[in-house]
Amino acid sequence: MPTATVIKRPFSDVLGANFRGQFSLGDGEGYFKACDANEEFSVDANFILRNIYQQVSATPFTPVYIEFTGEIVQPSNNTLEAPMRVDRVHHMALAKASLQCDKPIDTFLFKANGDNPYWRLSIDNQELFFSTKASNQAYEVDDANFRTTQINTITTSDKEGQKLTLKIQPGHCYDLKNKAYWGYTTKVESIWGEYSGCGEPGWPVEEQLLAVITSAPQILVQQT
Repeated sequence: MPTATVIKRPFSDVLGANFRGQFSLGDGEGYFKACDANEEFSVDANFILRNIYQQVSATPFTPVYIEFTGEIVQPSNNTLEAPMRVDRVHHMALAKASLQCDKPIDTFLFKANGDNPYWRLSIDNQELFFSTKASNQAYEVDDANFRTTQINTITTSDKEGQKLTLKIQPGHCYDLKNKAYWGYTTKVESIWGEYSGCGEPGWPVEEQLLAVITSAPQILVQQT
């Protein structure tokens, strides 16, 4: 087995140590294969990762699509396999219910959604798009290169001066009906009311850098 390249980047760099691909877990052992590689890595299946997987997949060894921040750990003996460490899961979903590696991840800074009631939101460049069953609205974002802290709040307004506030914070957010997980909880306050749901960061080009949150999460189960 070829020696894996060591990846060492700051946790604050969302582009530095992010992986996406297929993950499976069974008998306490985790396995990951990246979208752009055929090599399979063993994964340190910590408690948080195991718990997320068990919420998404009821059957061991069932493959799921995963996006996460982590690191390939270089062993002291280069003849040994290089295991992976998962530091933060951005998104996980059953592979058969997900676009998987065909999913675009560089076309947005942040996406969020909820289904009780229905709403969708995305941020790209300096625009925030918010959709409900009643309307579709576009808002200007003053600082497109926003960085998330423990709680990140974005306040914006549309051409009519109607304000919208988006609050993002790290947290375990589940859509149990669709067997999906996101690593952020979101809340929208608008003239149409308040909306809660799940969110995920994109992996934009460097000029649209988004910092990763590493603080302790809260939990939200999305009722659908």
